[in-house]
Formats: sequence, structure tokens, C-alpha cells
Amino acid sequence: MGSPAFQLQFGHQHGLHLRFFPNATFSDYAAPFQPEFESFSVFFFNYLRYCLLFDAEFLKLIRRHLKPQLDNIEREQPRGPRDHRGVPAAEIGRPIPRMKTVPDKRRTSDLPRRILFLNDVCFQYGAGIAQARQVEAFMSLGIEVGVLAWSPGAISLEQVATRPIDPDLWLGIREVNHLEGGKMADEALIAGLVMEVARFNPSIIIVGNLHAARWPFRLLPALTAIGCRVLTFLHDAYLFTGRCAYPGSCRLYLTGCNESCPTADHYPKLAPALIPAAWQVRREIFGGPHGIEVIANSRWSRAMFRQAIPHCRWAETIELGADEFVFTPGDKHAARRQLGLPDDKPLVLCAAVNFQEDRKGGPQLRAIVAALRDEMTFAAFGHNAHEIPGLIGLGYHLRAEQLATCYQAADLFLGTATEEAFGQTVMEAQLCGIPAIVFQAGGVVEIVRNEITGKLVRNGDVAETIAALRGALADERFMKIAGPWARQYALSRFSMWAHEERWHVYLSGRPKKGTGHHPPELAYPRDDLADAKVVERHR
Repeated sequence: MGSPAFQLQFGHQHGLHLRFFPNATFSDYAAPFQPEFESFSVFFFNYLRYCLLFDAEFLKLIRRHLKPQLDNIEREQPRGPRDHRGVPAAEIGRPIPRMKTVPDKRRTSDLPRRILFLNDVCFQYGAGIAQARQVEAFMSLGIEVGVLAWSPGAISLEQVATRPIDPDLWLGIREVNHLEGGKMADEALIAGLVMEVARFNPSIIIVGNLHAARWPFRLLPALTAIGCRVLTFLHDAYLFTGRCAYPGSCRLYLTGCNESCPTADHYPKLAPALIPAAWQVRREIFGGPHGIEVIANSRWSRAMFRQAIPHCRWAETIELGADEFVFTPGDKHAARRQLGLPDDKPLVLCAAVNFQEDRKGGPQLRAIVAALRDEMTFAAFGHNAHEIPGLIGLGYHLRAEQLATCYQAADLFLGTATEEAFGQTVMEAQLCGIPAIVFQAGGVVEIVRNEITGKLVRNGDVAETIAALRGALADERFMKIAGPWARQYALSRFSMWAHEERWHVYLSGRPKKGTGHHPPELAYPRDDLADAKVVERHR
């Protein structure tokens, strides 16, 4: 695209007076903004053609996509006599509105000025909460941040944030639910999304989950054409399979997803005939010397990605984090009174977005609760928790303060997910100083240190989980020290400060620092003989 200085000079040579607004937001080119030209459309397309050098075919797609917005601007634009600059006579002598200049608040000058998140449902569900925390981390680094989402719902950043929001740095959410995959040609969809992104003028684009929007993967290389650095964040397996978020026992993603996909009718659905091409396009986009950068939320996720796409150019790990000043140990009895929970037995807390989802271990949890309901109180937050007999439902919460209260009421946290890329609820429980009994699945093993901050049990093993719960509550020494150790370890690795620092190192291009000749391991097998092959030891 060239530098702003080059564009200014080039535009001037073609009779255009261009102005650049580094702090422009999504509403800048919608009514009641009044362009300084006789026809905004003429100016806009001349700018795209002669300054950004867009070709004729691309301009046709843009014109078709933006026709409703441009028609609205033309209707709102005042008519009548104008001076040589195109300013209406009625406005001559009045000051021309200027957007405020935002001071550079970046912690260091090697950080990007502005980042745009691109995803399907914004701050909804687990990946959405993770994205909101990343937004907060970037603003703590002094970076301007905005979100472009297909369907953000009614959830604002204010509802999920744990820190004051700097209005100079938070540039808002732009909804583009008219751009849905499968309802228009991929070329038109990509052109529309590229134009929406270009309006934002980001330095870096971070692409999150795209499942619900069904946006084509060809969007990713198209975004690089506008001069931005494009990163993709790996929340689950969607980026390296043919369509599914978690492959389970299926291994087709390693050799080639095809029409025989056993879960093609599950969310996110895809017609079987389209699955082979979807699997292949991911390898074209992420593999090779020009592949899109990938950031995983756990070392397990990164290993899965590298195994699936061994020729990927770049795959790094940046673990998630949460606000350590909100997720903190509290008064157990006061929390139970606040939540209306009984205080006569040990309390075991469970959590999931939706307990009906197979991979969240609903059948196993049902069996565990049935076996231990006379010995322990079981409570859970998440959708459909009340459908499990003996499990007290606490509702579905967005606010971190409400979640922290739930954790603080517990003696133990029980994680029954059979597939989990990271495990945010396990991380939150550990930050609150709650020992965790969890299935040994995915990235969870990087959070819980077996027999130190909790216990790992064989994935899906109900009998072993029941024994672990009973054993933990009967072990006075374990219950005394596991909580403080959980808090200490989680603070060092999963606090918001640690999360910010990992992003700071990555975005500034600084090399990672070692931790000595014998760095601590992040995951330990439960049993060296049985599990050495399934649990990777990590630096």
C-alpha cells in the first residue's frame, strides 16, 4: 500500500486532498459525518483505485458490498453551493471537525499501535472470554484494540472486563452479521470482510474462532494483502481438521479428512462432499514458507497442530491468563452463604459452558455425583447443570466476580472434560487456591501439577475419579498445602501479568528467556510407566 507520506503525495498528484485519521473508528464514515467532497463515493473509489491500486474486479465487489452504506451517506450529504474545496457554502467559516489525537500509550515503542480481533461471536462462550482477556492484556500494554465479529450478541466488554476500560484504547465492536458464509459467493464475502478490516486500519489482525460465521479460510491470505500482519489463535482443533473443533478418537485429520467424517452433522456442520477441500485448504494456508502465523493456547494444542500440519511456518504458544486480583482465595463459608449453598458437607464445584456437550464429560459426572452425593455437595455453573440429579445449578455467569465467588465456595474443583485444549475453568480454580481433580486430557495437564496442586486421573475413569475425590478430602496434609501451591503456581504462569508479558515478548519480537539448566516441567505423568507416551514433558 505504501506509506501515508507516499499516499499523500500520490493522491496530490491526482488532484486528491487526502487526510489520514490514525484513531478512526468504525462509525467515522457513516452519517452524520459530512465528507468534504462533492460526492463521497467518487472520492472513495478514486482513493481505492489510484492510491491503494485496487484492480477493477475487486472494486466491483466492493461497490456491490458497500452500496447500502454509500447510498445512505449520499442521502445524508448536504447539497447546495460549495467552495473550491467542496465545502458547502453554509459551512464556510465554520471549523472543520477533527477527530481527537490519541497519545501513544504503548508500553514500549516496539509494540504495534493498533490490533483488530476478528471472530465469529465476539465475547460469547469460552473462546470469547479468552478473547476478552486478551483485549484487556493489550490495552494494559497501551495498544488500541477493536473487534470485528459476525454476531457479537448482547455481550459488551464492560460485562466481562475486570479492569477500567481506557476509552482512548478501546475502539469498540463492529458487527457484520450480513456477511455470513454460505449465503454469498466466497469472493464477495472476502471482499466485504477485507473492506471492513481496512476501515479499521490495524497493524495486526488476530483471527479467532470462525466456526459459527462459516467464513472461508481464503480470507486469511486476503487480509495480508492490505499490509497487516495476520495471526491466528488456536482455541481448539478447527484450524487443522477438516471441520470439527475436537476430533475425539478420529485420526483422519492426520491423513486427510474426507466424506466419511463421523461427525459431519455435528456443530460446526459441513456437507461431507466439501470436507476434503476444507482439510486441504488449511494445509495450503498454514503450511509452507508463506504460511499464516499460528498461536496456540497450550503446548498440547501446538503439538497437535504441528503433528497435523508439520510444514507450518510458525506455531508458538501463549497460554491464557485471568485477573489474579479477582480470581483469588476468599472466605469459603461467606461465599456459600452468598450463593445459598449448604455448609454441612465438603463442596465439589464443576463448570462447563454446556453440560450437554459430549466432551464435557456429562455421563461421567452423572455417575460420580450419583456415587458420592451422600458424602459431598456437588454444585456447578454452566448451562443445563440442573439436569444432572444431585448437582446444584448455579446458573451461567459472565462477570468474573460472580465466577470467583463460586470457586471460593468450593473445597475441590472437579474437571470432567474428556477433550480440552486448555481449561480456563481449571486455571481460574487454581488461581482461587482450589485443588483440582481433573481428567488427564489435553492442555489441562499443563495447569494442574499432579499430587501438588491437584490430582490427574485417567481420562473418563469414573472409579478412579471417585477414589481421588475421597482420597483428597481424607488427606488432611494434601488439603492444607495443595490450595496455596495451586495459587502460587497459577500466579506465576496464568496471572494477567504473566499473560501480558507473554504477548509483549511475542509482539515485540524479543527472544524468550531461559530458566536455567534444569527448568521446571509444566506437566508430569501420573504414572511414568503407563503415561510416558501420552503426556509430553514440557520445558
